[in-house]
Formats: sequence, C-alpha cells, structure tokens
Amino acid sequence: IKLSATKYYYNGKTRTPSVIIKDTDGNDLIKGDDFDVIYDTGRKNPGKYNVQITLKGNYEGEINLTFSINPVKTAKVSYENKGDHILITWDKVVGATGYTVYIYKDSENGTTRKALKTLTGTSYKLTKDYNGKALKLDESYRIGVVSRTRTEDDTILKSKEATIKTVTRKLQKPTLTVTTASGKANLKWTNVA
Repeated sequence: IKLSATKYYYNGKTRTPSVIIKDTDGNDLIKGDDFDVIYDTGRKNPGKYNVQITLKGNYEGEINLTFSINPVKTAKVSYENKGDHILITWDKVVGATGYTVYIYKDSENGTTRKALKTLTGTSYKLTKDYNGKALKLDESYRIGVVSRTRTEDDTILKSKEATIKTVTRKLQKPTLTVTTASGKANLKWTNVA
C-alpha cells in the first residue's frame, strides 16, 4: 500500500495523491470495490496530511498514510550595506513559519554550507564570514535562504532548495550637507561605520 507521491511543493492548488494497492499475488486493488479512501480536508497549504485507507470486500484492514506539502523557496532575496554589516531581506513565503539563513564556502571537495540562523522574520544581519570572522570590505559572500514550515507534530518541512544571493560588503556613502554663509561654503557629512 503506497501513495503516488509523499511530497509536494506549495502551488496554491489542492493535492490528492492516488492510493496504489497490490495484493500478495501482485493484483491491483480497485478503489471503491476493494478499498475506500478518506483524505484530510484542505491539502493546499504547507503541512502534513493524512490519508485513511480502509480495505473491504475480499480484503480487510485499515492503514493511515501521510504526505507533505512543503513551502516553496524564498523569492527576491536582496541586500543593503549598512556599514559594519550587510542587511539581507527576502519576501515572505506562503505557509512558511520560519527561514534558515546559510553561508556557502567553496573548497577542493566542493561547496559546503553552514546554517547561520533560523528566524521567523524576513531579514538577517550578516556580520561574519563562513569562519566566524568579521566581514571584509570589497569581499563577496554567498548567502542562501531556505523557507521552512513546522507542523503540529514538530516535523520540519523545508523548501526544495535555497535561494542564493552573492553579497559584497561596501562602505556606505556619507550624506553631504552644504550651507553657505558670508561667502563661504560649509560642508558637513554623516559618519560612516
């Protein structure tokens, strides 16, 4: 007894996996004749859903199977230099209860990633590199954001992949104010971290 799919990704539509049952001789059981199925209501938003299967006729027994609808990946990840850190922001994902921010590092053995923080909001202050050191000026860093949903039974459902953005730390531009008095120009500017 199995479902045609046990994992979907949110697309705004109701999901209904087919139930596939074979007996010990390899014969396909027929829905309605050999078994009945009851699906949880909803089955649209990210979460876990139950499928109750009751055998009948020449067969007997009952089994419950589950499938998940995972959140989609985050969209429109962007960043802004804030002096001593880089502020990373992204759009809210339907059904997501949180997001995990990763930093990536390339090596001879391939690319590895490290989780920096899991949070419920849609922004993160990047202050350190992969090795935990302060960000350097004009240095680029790859950041990924994975959307996630926590179900009622504490299962974590994650988006298929991270939305990755390359960010570069730059100095902010100071704000310049010019005033004139007695034929002189006075220049003032904001301090930059």
